[in-house]
Amino acid sequence: MRWESDDHLAATVLSWVVVQPSLVYGEDSPSSRLFRLHASLPLIPLVGDGTQYVQPIHVEDLCALIGALLQPDAPRKCVVPAVGPRPITQVWTLLGVPAFSAMLVVYWLMVSKPS
Repeated sequence: MRWESDDHLAATVLSWVVVQPSLVYGEDSPSSRLFRLHASLPLIPLVGDGTQYVQPIHVEDLCALIGALLQPDAPRKCVVPAVGPRPITQVWTLLGVPAFSAMLVVYWLMVSKPS
């Protein structure tokens, strides 16, 4: 449905920009709360083996991008992937959370991907 909306918008004469954010995180974002919850568990659930790549973007960086796109000289009629500076694996995403970094031993529970 989302891609259909993008295609429909692209076919119009409007001046448009589609922003496609990756995983968005911030100090008290839902993602950060989930990571802190995982850090409190005796086993940390992973989807698959945790080697899937994500490219999370901080909410302040996303806001700066959107602010720049609102300027009169910003590009139009384009799709902008809003991602962080580099791809990292799910495991590294979780290990970047201070609560995980302080743990001496981390036990991972690998969960199979939904079919």
